Amino acid sequence: MFRSFAPRAALRHARMTLPAMMLAACASTAMGQEIVVKNDNLPDNPPFTQPVGFLIYFNSGEEANSWLTAPCDGTIVAIDILWMASGASAPISLENAITLYQPGTFPTHSSTPLGNNFPSPGTPVVLEGPAFDQGNGMYEFRFLDETQTIPLSVPVTAGQTFCLSFEFGEDHSNAGPPYGSVPTIPIDLNGCTSQKNGIFGIPGGFLNFCQFSSGDFIMRVKMVCGPATGACCVPATQQCANVSAATCAAFNGTFQGLGTNCTTFVCFPMGACCLESGQCTAGPMSPAACQALGGTFAGNGTTCGTANCTQPLGVCCAGSVCAGVTTQAACSALGGTWAYPVNSCGTAFACPYCPEDVVHDGTVDVNDLLAVITAWGPCNNCPGDIAPTPFGNNMVDVNDLLAVITNWGTCP
Repeated sequence: MFRSFAPRAALRHARMTLPAMMLAACASTAMGQEIVVKNDNLPDNPPFTQPVGFLIYFNSGEEANSWLTAPCDGTIVAIDILWMASGASAPISLENAITLYQPGTFPTHSSTPLGNNFPSPGTPVVLEGPAFDQGNGMYEFRFLDETQTIPLSVPVTAGQTFCLSFEFGEDHSNAGPPYGSVPTIPIDLNGCTSQKNGIFGIPGGFLNFCQFSSGDFIMRVKMVCGPATGACCVPATQQCANVSAATCAAFNGTFQGLGTNCTTFVCFPMGACCLESGQCTAGPMSPAACQALGGTFAGNGTTCGTANCTQPLGVCCAGSVCAGVTTQAACSALGGTWAYPVNSCGTAFACPYCPEDVVHDGTVDVNDLLAVITAWGPCNNCPGDIAPTPFGNNMVDVNDLLAVITNWGTCP
């Protein structure tokens, strides 16, 4: 269980130590000006000259908890912990975790962490194994991971309360008198704010810290207010995250604009594909994959059951008579030959029809051969793409050339 006593120590010229990333204490970022959200009455930035108190020393598994309230809509980008000893120095320590929790019912925080935007929306905000070296000072954490690849980016709304929890990983109550080298989280000396400071003791469980303390834990977050974030589509991971434009660029993502949100914006739609033939390919597939097939994307979340694939129209030849423009199914019901992509009867087209008659003059000859060669290569819905019939394969190549040569002469 924790042990309490009340010596005071003046903290002068404390340096800001950043184990996760060396940054200025109050930075003006691409997202906007950072603000400090705190319960304590120390200045926002070091150096601090006010005296601080050391009332609690914790054992492994115990917690210091601070309930904070967001003053605006915005994003939490950093966690600051003042780490001090009442003597001249503090030993190196490795603690269990720093976590941002849903508030729960004071003095008990919930078991549900807040959600981080990276590496995917809703990732639990748990910083495991935070390290504190021998230097007394304000420690700032801007990443979830030790390798500093997952930035802290926690969306919050104005008036939202959350719990900043620090779980100790080492015993900080066994230094012996006068406890001078024991590091811990100090408190201010301006009174303990009601229902804002809690502890978890072993034994004892969750308790109201103000029953034992005359001050607030010096545990804070930094956040950016305003519509500083938007939906960011990250192709490498096929995910969407609500982050700043600068963070999005750092992850090689595509920023969709301030105020957009992954809840409503679809970064990577997947659905059914309507082919040129009017058939549906269920997939699901991306719009790009559908386009590569020469098809039309039916929309995000569509299936062949919900996709309304339009049937293409072409001329129907009943022998030497043009029976009008119909779908392939309607032409087959008439016993005719369907001419696609021809869309009108007239002097430019003559029945009977054979698809190898690329120029539609009733004869498969050198003119059709030249038409195929001219259209050589990838193509979507072009007359030279005749093999396989009737829709081709979006590529004019040797198969189309052979089709012309094989059917040389007058169309049947």
